[in-house]
Amino acid sequence: MAPKDAGTDKEKTPMLKGPAAEKAIRDYIRKCNRPYGAADISANLKNAVSKPNTQKILLALAEKDEITQKTYGKQTFFVAKQCDIEDVPPEKAAELEQELLECKERIKAITSSNKNLAAESTALRSQPPTNDLPALLTALGTAMQTFEAKLEPFRSMSTGSADTLVPTPEDMARVDAEWIKWRDQWKMRKKVFKETWSSITDSLPASAALDLAETLGIEFDSPEHGILEQGPLCRQPSRFIKRW
Repeated sequence: MAPKDAGTDKEKTPMLKGPAAEKAIRDYIRKCNRPYGAADISANLKNAVSKPNTQKILLALAEKDEITQKTYGKQTFFVAKQCDIEDVPPEKAAELEQELLECKERIKAITSSNKNLAAESTALRSQPPTNDLPALLTALGTAMQTFEAKLEPFRSMSTGSADTLVPTPEDMARVDAEWIKWRDQWKMRKKVFKETWSSITDSLPASAALDLAETLGIEFDSPEHGILEQGPLCRQPSRFIKRW
């Protein structure tokens, strides 16, 4: 096994006892000016003062009213007496306040920028990747060819000009008038048939009426015919105008 380099060995922190340990703990609490437990102080001092000894020193300092002791449940914390802490000069306080405001503004700007970047990232992820674009373009081209093939029969019905493929208002009005005319004829004939058939079969049993209809080759409206009558094709005379 290769020998260890002398520089790789971690230097051990010398153990403090007595007044030196008490001074180190007192100075540390005043320097940090925040609540700590005995275990945290011992660890932060790199175990220069053992945990049991740290606890004893803290309790002793608290009894001498050099630090403040607070107990929360089963935990005890120690903090420097605030009256012993040197006040911050007004100039320094104003400087710190200004620095705090600047930090808040920077945080606000960074937060807004992150929000915008996140929205842009989401929008980019919703788009197809560059590698998929050739396949998508090919699929779109195929779809366009399919639609062109479906439109070709309608274009061939025109006189050769694509402009004549769109019906004029006069054409739509003429078709609409024809529809209304034959729709009224159908309604009138259906009404006459119902009255005539009712007078003929009024005294016949239902089965005999059905046999007579079958013998005469009469076909009554199916449920599909009823649905068609109630649909937009029959309920809206101006269907072509609304469609275009």
